Amino acid sequence: MKKKTVVLFIFLLFELYCLFDIFFHLSMIPTPFIQYSAIVFCVVFALWIDRHDIETRWIRIGLLFTLAADTLLVLIGSFQTLATLIFIFVQLSYAFRVHQNQSISLKFNLLIRFVIILASELFIFWLIKSAFDFLVFLSVFYIVNLFINGIFASIKNYNWLFMLGLWLLLACDILIGLSNAGPYWTFNPQSLIYRMLHWPFNLAWAFYIPSQVLLTLSIYFSFKPTSKQRHFNIHPSKMIIFEKEGTS
Repeated sequence: MKKKTVVLFIFLLFELYCLFDIFFHLSMIPTPFIQYSAIVFCVVFALWIDRHDIETRWIRIGLLFTLAADTLLVLIGSFQTLATLIFIFVQLSYAFRVHQNQSISLKFNLLIRFVIILASELFIFWLIKSAFDFLVFLSVFYIVNLFINGIFASIKNYNWLFMLGLWLLLACDILIGLSNAGPYWTFNPQSLIYRMLHWPFNLAWAFYIPSQVLLTLSIYFSFKPTSKQRHFNIHPSKMIIFEKEGTS
């Protein structure tokens, strides 16, 4: 068995253990340390992979920002506003990663984001009015960028691992947003949302750890379309031959 395959297997096994430990408390280690360790391993594995293209660099930057934000939220358990600001840089990093596969200009990309984010901020401000604060502003900015990244990654996708990782991350953040919505609205105790938010474990981590693993694996299994496929804009589901770099 090749060294790379062994390391990949260890990485996946550890992440799976962390996930089960969070849900079933398999060890005496405090849950926040298990959660944080899962993110640390993603960053370490991403840096270990022998790839140096521009897309890989942006994903690594995003993962490093993620680690910084989780150091505040998970390990220290404080600085929510600062952590949210750092998470915005995560999505900006992924935005540049997504842009590498887009045919539109960067200026047009930014214009689309500006219009959608502005409309979203105004709508949320109208919805909650006096409860609108700087943390809400940052949270809306973050979640809208994540949603746009998911859309763009899905429209012209050459790496389904990266795309799926973004959507799982969005599912995680929606759950987190709902769990922190107490000051703005309440849920009926009989509703499905209320029950999901009051399960014996934090359901958001069922999406968060897999999302980070998939984003990391999108570096390891990085497929590049040929120039002919780029020219004819062939979707990856119809691609027959992939060019794989550096992970054999």
